[in-house]
Amino acid sequence: MRFELADEVWMTALDAAQICITIADAKTPGRPLVYVNPAFLKQTGYSLEEAVGRNCGFLQGPDTDPHTVLQLRASLEAEMAVCLEVLNYKKDGTPFWNALSISPIKTATGDLVAFVGFQTDVTDRRAASLEEQHSEKMAALGRFAGGIAHQVNSALQPVVSLPALIAPSLPMNKTEERDWLELIETSGKAARTLLKSVLAFSRGREFRDGKLFHPNEVFDLALRHLRTAAPPGVRITSSHRVRGTLALCGDPVALTNALVELGQNALDALDGAGEVRLSLEEVGNRVEICVQDTGPGLDARTRSRLFEPFYTTKPIGQGTGLGLALVHSTVEAFSGSIAVETRSGTGTRFVITLPVEPFQVPVSAAATV
Repeated sequence: MRFELADEVWMTALDAAQICITIADAKTPGRPLVYVNPAFLKQTGYSLEEAVGRNCGFLQGPDTDPHTVLQLRASLEAEMAVCLEVLNYKKDGTPFWNALSISPIKTATGDLVAFVGFQTDVTDRRAASLEEQHSEKMAALGRFAGGIAHQVNSALQPVVSLPALIAPSLPMNKTEERDWLELIETSGKAARTLLKSVLAFSRGREFRDGKLFHPNEVFDLALRHLRTAAPPGVRITSSHRVRGTLALCGDPVALTNALVELGQNALDALDGAGEVRLSLEEVGNRVEICVQDTGPGLDARTRSRLFEPFYTTKPIGQGTGLGLALVHSTVEAFSGSIAVETRSGTGTRFVITLPVEPFQVPVSAAATV
């Protein structure tokens, strides 16, 4: 009688607990849930009938880290306790970070019969922690950029000023050399703008000067940069269809840098062989600029962190993790948006959408299609 009373008290306690509690049957293939408490149902949005009898993997979704899932599975197979945080999804598709603690339940003779899990929604805590880390990184970046700005600007002065002095002394038939000098000068100016962008980005300010210019200007210049940087095994193609009466408003150098960054990332992804395609197209009262490659694509984890400052998949010394964060900041300064379409093994496509204004501006020479 006392044992039955203890059982009843335990079940009442589990039902009343504010933390999510689950019990999975370890002796049945797939380890289905045999108990979930009301707190679990409230947090996930599932009913008792929808949860009991299923493996808890139904909480996983498209951006759940597969490495975390493998770690969890390995611990259960080894009959070990495990504590980790995993991205789960509620019934309505809302993602949440789940602090999960699972322990094996064994009989007095050591036979495994069940796993008990305790779960806590830590989404807000993680967001606060990431925001604090971001603020610390931005402060460090601001101090660093501020400290080297003068020195870098001084070092860039010859790159910016000397080409214009050298060009007049060249024979008239040295057109290719003149193009090289022009590219050196524009690259130097782009580096200055990039430094200015980093300073503005680290201090939380938009970088925009309100200049009106035609999209072809930045598109053509970015193409020239990328065709110069492309290895022999990579083909760069392009197309654009934009009326000459439409203009973008913002800083053209910053936008050029953004397109070059996307293009350079595409070149890096190809590993010396493949195709990078740039396109510029008018869509209603906006323009779309696309940068697409035929590389291996991105996994879900990388895609979810693409525009996060200081996140990079490149080896140490080959990437700062600021390139795509600056691209995102530049696009926002133009009141635009950027999207990425990618799947592992099928390449990656970045789509920048920017608002345009009806204004007559000089149109640069059309890019080679």
